[in-house]
Amino acid sequence: MKHLDEFIIPLSGSKEGANEHSFELNKDFFAHFEDPEILDADVTVLMTLTKSISVFEMDFKLVGDLTVACDRCLEPMVQDINYTTELIVKYGEKYEEIDDKVITIAHNDDQINIASFIFEYAKLALPIQRTHPEGECNEEMLEQMEKYERKEEQEEKTDSRWDALAQLKDKLD
Repeated sequence: MKHLDEFIIPLSGSKEGANEHSFELNKDFFAHFEDPEILDADVTVLMTLTKSISVFEMDFKLVGDLTVACDRCLEPMVQDINYTTELIVKYGEKYEEIDDKVITIAHNDDQINIASFIFEYAKLALPIQRTHPEGECNEEMLEQMEKYERKEEQEEKTDSRWDALAQLKDKLD
């Protein structure tokens, strides 16, 4: 991850209060993580680092477009994202993720690389189901899918030995 040096945030040299950082993400950023899901990207990340005595609060805002495969037709589609989250960094004995919003770093660490966090936030910004708007999917692919769709049986067949029991049940109801 040597090429991701721009995502190293100095902690010890940061001034008290708010410090703003901005990053531009493209497909090269996601290639570092060997992620085949994101085909292209044009995302701006705004990160505000607020430093207090022993805690660093990082507020992230990701805005832009990610190109992913449509779940329906598998063609590339552009998905808008607008995602905000925060990360709290505290000093502790060692690096540890307390929960999804709080981590500790060793007392002697004076910087943190936030590239992996930004990658995770971009992935979380994507909706669970990613499909083109109605009518924009690849028609040829949809026709192929219909051809192989499993047709439901018109009438569910039952074992004839149970027919007498079913009739008795119907009479009781």
